[in-house]
Amino acid sequence: MIWTPALLAGGALLALGPIIIHILFRRRYRTVDFAAMRFLLDSMKRAKQRLRLEELIIIALRVVACLLIGLLLANLRGGGGSGVLAGVGGHAVTAHVFVLDDSLSMSQRHGATTLYQKALTHIAGQLDKMNDNDQVAIISACAPESARPLGQLTLVRDLRANDFSRRLVALKPTDQKARFTDALAAAAKLAGTQRDALQHFHIVSDCRQTDWLQEPAAANVRKAFADLATQSGSRAQLTLYDFGVAARTNLTLERIEMLDKLALADAGTNFAVHVKNNGAENVDGATVTVQVGDITLPVIGLPSIAPGETVKRTFRYVLPNAGYAAIKASLTGGDALPGDDHAALALEVFDTLRILIIDGSGAVNTPAASSFYLSHALDPSQTGAFGQRVDVLDVNSFSGSELNQYDALVLVNVRELAIARDEAGKAIYPQLAAIEKFVRAGGGLAIFVGDKINTEFYNTALYADGNGLLPLKLSTDPLPLVDKKTFARLRPDSIGEDPLLRLFREGKFAQVVRIYGFVKSTLETKPLGEGLGTPQVLARLDDKDNSPLVARRSYGKGAAMVWLTAPTLNWTDWPKDLSFLPIMNEMVLGLARSRDDVFNARVGDPLSFTTPAALSDAAAATLKTPAYPLEDVQTLPLKVAADGRAKSVEFAGTASAGLYDLAINLADRTTRHVYFGRSIDAAEAQLARADDKQIAATVGVEHTFVPNLATQNANVAAADTAPRRSYFWWVLGALLAVLGLEVFLAQRFAHYAADGGDVR
Repeated sequence: MIWTPALLAGGALLALGPIIIHILFRRRYRTVDFAAMRFLLDSMKRAKQRLRLEELIIIALRVVACLLIGLLLANLRGGGGSGVLAGVGGHAVTAHVFVLDDSLSMSQRHGATTLYQKALTHIAGQLDKMNDNDQVAIISACAPESARPLGQLTLVRDLRANDFSRRLVALKPTDQKARFTDALAAAAKLAGTQRDALQHFHIVSDCRQTDWLQEPAAANVRKAFADLATQSGSRAQLTLYDFGVAARTNLTLERIEMLDKLALADAGTNFAVHVKNNGAENVDGATVTVQVGDITLPVIGLPSIAPGETVKRTFRYVLPNAGYAAIKASLTGGDALPGDDHAALALEVFDTLRILIIDGSGAVNTPAASSFYLSHALDPSQTGAFGQRVDVLDVNSFSGSELNQYDALVLVNVRELAIARDEAGKAIYPQLAAIEKFVRAGGGLAIFVGDKINTEFYNTALYADGNGLLPLKLSTDPLPLVDKKTFARLRPDSIGEDPLLRLFREGKFAQVVRIYGFVKSTLETKPLGEGLGTPQVLARLDDKDNSPLVARRSYGKGAAMVWLTAPTLNWTDWPKDLSFLPIMNEMVLGLARSRDDVFNARVGDPLSFTTPAALSDAAAATLKTPAYPLEDVQTLPLKVAADGRAKSVEFAGTASAGLYDLAINLADRTTRHVYFGRSIDAAEAQLARADDKQIAATVGVEHTFVPNLATQNANVAAADTAPRRSYFWWVLGALLAVLGLEVFLAQRFAHYAADGGDVR
């Protein structure tokens, strides 16, 4: 039986049946005027008040009996403060579909618990009020395709039998962002399987502006609600429950950043942590703790951070071994959202930086070579023992195919690159094309001029009318005749913000370096092609023309730099100065080819890893997620690549932010660890709330909005969600008592004969 308000009203009318019957069929008297009847009439008048009271008592008992029978049929379940009428009238067979916001922002603390725990307690209380024949589904807003918490419509009686409410309130929120558009589509699909039942959609959220107001997400949610209303029809109800609360203080550890392009073993690597104040008040005294492997670094203190302000703090660490490393950072400040107080960075540490020098002097690997001092500054032992391995080739031995093995390329005193003809007879430079491809893909190029360069080649092929690798156009004047009696020095005031030459911003260091020979050049303003950056002069000389000494430009994903002098003692005495070594090393490290970051991504993005040659004999792979040990170690299958050597692993369940530890067991029974980092969506840390009018504009369809549930009185909330008791047997006992009393009094009042017949 389906109980509706109309049926309840009909039942109430039926309960009036005894009264109506009494009015219609009450005793009619005929006046018979004889002496005996006058005696009886006088007696009846004296007993009239008593008889009327007896009749009213009997009628009242029969009305109460009818009401109790109706309550029994409704299988009344009382308690919790809903009232009798609510208990009876709310028992239509209904398909309840909850869309539960289990995103990171729901882990905001409020009092002794979190918004998410309050929401779960609320849902558990709602479940307890429902009819046994109702059906319920609870869809995760972050993972609508998941079977959790309750991906299919299930009878309430089955949920009660399995103690589902107890398991529900023990759940934890994810670290992901809510996907309300997908969740609403899933809710409509589920409800569509129950066309004959009433449908009630419950949206449980903290109603943040980032989810409900920001476009294009808001437009997508609005369309999803419209589709939901169209598919479910007029019988459906929509209720939004707001569990959001304002956050006065909320610091967010946004990310850990590696400032260098590569991390090299036994060489210091620079990192930075970024902290943003997403709250409404200044925060003082916060600190960041960084852990590299098992080593905890000194605590990083933070200044006072204003609302909306981001603070960046750098640190340096020497990673001892090549391979894979992991860095974790945690923020202490006591704010309301602990889920955004942690960050992780996974990285690969390389043994050496590979540098290729192309020397055009014709005296490669001798002290007379133009690259001699440069190559020894970058690789003093010439064995790569200091983190950089340098190979020097004569320009005539360079083909361009070698570049895939290197991180940076340096041209020193190269006259020109070899020319060839294509099929149409057009002049091409195959080596230059290979260099351009290398730099566009992220490699770095440094060019040093010298006494052998062909300025025409540099200004045509390399400069390419402002769209080539060369940042500046060289003067067509004859190359300088070096005279050590005349020289120029660096102008400290010309050195900009680029950190490469920061040492020379102080005049005393700039005075040490003397430049005897340099090529004049011009910085031209030209329309830039796709992927080209504006050339920048990093330093100038103090000659009469303020000639550029070094310039740089971005080129695709990489960069190219030109030095307008040669790294030889004939052109400058700089190679003898101690400053030459760190600046040249910093130059190639800044130019080095960056690697695609395959280790770090957002929460929810799958991870995949293909074994390099050193790990090609992998026999098994297991994965620890950030939720370990609460979450079991995952065993991942190894897939063999098409070449039969490399192997790959994949994992899609990255629902938690933090470090993922992939353990690869090799055939020699050793284990290598590869790390992956997953970070939160920064929008989840923005806790500004949307009000009811803003929510209504986004929803766009008729709905009920229930605000401020997280701040309701704790006692009221506890009473409303307390386990409800069944009053069936109490009502049945009351009905039997009323019926017994009615029979007894009716006989007593002579309405029934003792044998059960009516008294006429």
